[in-house]
Amino acid sequence: MVSARQAKRLEKYIDGERQGNDPYDGGDRILNDEPEPKKTAIGFQCLQDSDSDSEAESDNSDEEGKSADPMESPPPATQPSIPLANKRLHYKKKKAKNTSKRRNLIPDPPIHDQVLQVINSHRNDPESVPNASTKWNELLRVRLRLTNAEREMNRIFKIKAEKETAKRPKGGRFRDPNKVAWRSLRKTLMVTPDASWSRPPSFIGGGIRWARCGRPEGECWDECCEYFQVVWSSEYEKSSKMFQTVQSFHDPQALAEFLQRNPYQLEALLQMSRVYQHHGQMDQATDCIKRCIYALELSWSEHFDVSNGRSRMDYHMETNTTFYKALFLYMQQAGRRGCVKSAFELARMIFSLDPHGDPMSVVLAMDYYALASRQYTFILELMDANIPAIDRLSSCESSSLSTLPNLQLSSALAMFHSEKEEASEQLAKALLMYPSVLGLLLENCNGKSSSETWRSILEDSRFADARPLEEASALAHVLSIYVLRHAQLWKSEDVLRFLLQGAKLATESSVLRSAYPQVMELPPSLSKYHQAATQDYTDEVTTLPVDDPMPIEVHPLMEQMDANPRIQLVQEEDDVLRLTGNPLLLFLQSLLPWNRMESRGN
Repeated sequence: MVSARQAKRLEKYIDGERQGNDPYDGGDRILNDEPEPKKTAIGFQCLQDSDSDSEAESDNSDEEGKSADPMESPPPATQPSIPLANKRLHYKKKKAKNTSKRRNLIPDPPIHDQVLQVINSHRNDPESVPNASTKWNELLRVRLRLTNAEREMNRIFKIKAEKETAKRPKGGRFRDPNKVAWRSLRKTLMVTPDASWSRPPSFIGGGIRWARCGRPEGECWDECCEYFQVVWSSEYEKSSKMFQTVQSFHDPQALAEFLQRNPYQLEALLQMSRVYQHHGQMDQATDCIKRCIYALELSWSEHFDVSNGRSRMDYHMETNTTFYKALFLYMQQAGRRGCVKSAFELARMIFSLDPHGDPMSVVLAMDYYALASRQYTFILELMDANIPAIDRLSSCESSSLSTLPNLQLSSALAMFHSEKEEASEQLAKALLMYPSVLGLLLENCNGKSSSETWRSILEDSRFADARPLEEASALAHVLSIYVLRHAQLWKSEDVLRFLLQGAKLATESSVLRSAYPQVMELPPSLSKYHQAATQDYTDEVTTLPVDDPMPIEVHPLMEQMDANPRIQLVQEEDDVLRLTGNPLLLFLQSLLPWNRMESRGN
């Protein structure tokens, strides 16, 4: 395509040729026998652009566009001369000005169209809809950085945290790629990796990964949430089956040998942490859990974000169960070390994965960690949220989570620490509904129940004549867990005075006594908490006898130990090539050093 200025130059050249004069060499004639390439070269020069022509053409096109545009006001009689260097910038400014004027002439859409656009945008954005699910999601936002128990321990003792990246060695620039270089690819927040840990395998290399999935079947799976599942690779699935075989031996040494070959088999790490815990080796138990959390966090998808409160995972999916168990054990270890803030964030993270089903019964411990870390607002907001609780293994109707006795008592204690006037009334309501908890709390508070002050209250008809609960009931089980877990929060003198004040109000107020009768059983949807293990809600650890067999610690630099004969037998069965099959394929597989042919019996 030829531009306007190139066409003018060609026209000028053709006119000069017709007249017998070259317009470029001062009127000299062009000979007929002159070689053709010279004309071609001259014609090619006519098509070339020059700065002077460009600037002149810009001025001409500017004036033409200005006169042709009816929306422009007529130019003044005299215009100031524009310098040559600023002509192009002046043209761009005028062009932008003309464009803005044309845009201003476009009429605005009607008001009702704008309203419809806003409504449609809010309908497509689930976070903009002010419903109950949005309030719950705001309550379940997890501060992932605070889940690191080691960092909280450093803050407690004011220890300067070490740099996560390794320093350059003095002798040279070499760094171990398995320990330093790869860690810069992705930073973990929940744990601080140890320098001796190897790199977890990728999904292709035999690891796991996070993936989106559809909404599970059942009630209370919100549409505005995102759902994820853990996907196992084929190699990891094979190692999981091998772990089931090792676990059936009940041999700690076999488990240690299996972990030496599969250092990031998650189920084996959790099982080994329990073995170390029962033998009193808490450091090794914590190390196994941290390695498990470390491998899980590195496999997270970029869309899996627990900080928004909208990420959900189905516990009853086989591949997701390990993630729940690892988080629960990590929460226990953090709480036992005194890192209550990290334990609270971990408990909230577990609860946010399925707040309605609560498969790990973490709500029985979450309120304790919230009180211990002074997160009083969270407990009060959790009570006001009235989150429906369901049992995903039964078809019973849902009921409010705030009817649990531990939340009723913890909310009263949170009101007291928040200096709210209705704290005593809330405590009196809880004591009237669950009168047996008063005596249990006093028995765990250094025998305060034997004092004269408390004796008169305990002899009142509402507490003395309270109907005993069945030992096998879910309510009695939940109350025993609450006293075991929360008793130390009621031992201070000011809290005991608050407890005495609430108990007196419960005995003196006839209005409260008639409005809040004794509760004998939990709703059917809350009976699932009867399955919660009592030992999971205490800092005390049951240890095995000293003479119990303990696995030998396997150091990473030790040579490969001989495999257990039973494990080796299972491995050999997988490596044996069956004689029935394609002969050519059997021949090629037999060339591999780890395969052997099956022998025929005579």
